[in-house]
Amino acid sequence: MPNTIIIEKQDRGTTIWLNRPEAKNAFNPEMVGELIDACHELTYDKETRLVILRGKRKQFCAGADIKWMKASGAYSPEQNKAESMLISDLLQAILNIPHPTICLAEGGVMGGAMGILAVSDWVIADENCKFGFPEVHLGIAPAVIWPYILTKVPTNKALQKAIIGKPFSANEALIINMIDSIHVSEEIEDKLSTLSAEIMRAAPDGQIEIKRLSRELQQYPSEKVIKRTIELLSKLKGSENGQEGLNAFIEKRKPEWK
Repeated sequence: MPNTIIIEKQDRGTTIWLNRPEAKNAFNPEMVGELIDACHELTYDKETRLVILRGKRKQFCAGADIKWMKASGAYSPEQNKAESMLISDLLQAILNIPHPTICLAEGGVMGGAMGILAVSDWVIADENCKFGFPEVHLGIAPAVIWPYILTKVPTNKALQKAIIGKPFSANEALIINMIDSIHVSEEIEDKLSTLSAEIMRAAPDGQIEIKRLSRELQQYPSEKVIKRTIELLSKLKGSENGQEGLNAFIEKRKPEWK
């Protein structure tokens, strides 16, 4: 079986490709585990100056695989929490990479993948990319990623997007500070190259230290908050409405909420 991620190194830059294009690069346990391991290795990689996160076939990530979400909701409470913890561990792993990080948003960025945008230092987006928090249409909520989203997006704007759950455009994402810039498809690679070169021209020690200081000063979630979000997501996945919403999505029908 192919790896769920592909790692490419060139000119002291490391690109991590999400590699489940047949599933719109949706997270499954194997992918999340591979991503966490890659982030941990890059934390100590002296040869890397820059990390780029992107998806194969011009599609970033559709969020968590729905079948995985449904299955974990039917597990025991402890197993359910352990599965929910994986996304939290991934966001922490990306956040702790000492090198500058760039996320390239193409195609679609949905659900849990929005958390990756929130913990990246730069997000550059294709003008046609769609973003969203579709969880409410599945009977659940974007609980685990939410503390990270609120470090970038004003609470009321994030809340409006999450309550409606409708996909929104790159222009809307820029307005609420979810992304940093928008580019036409033909120019996005040039923008990535230019930004990468600008980062590489600066001294790595200074970059690492200012990033570390920024993370220390930023109000990222405490262990208590992380535990609360995991418990909430686990509860919703295992709830009657959560299982109904996930089943309805898989069966391509409208959910019947209780």
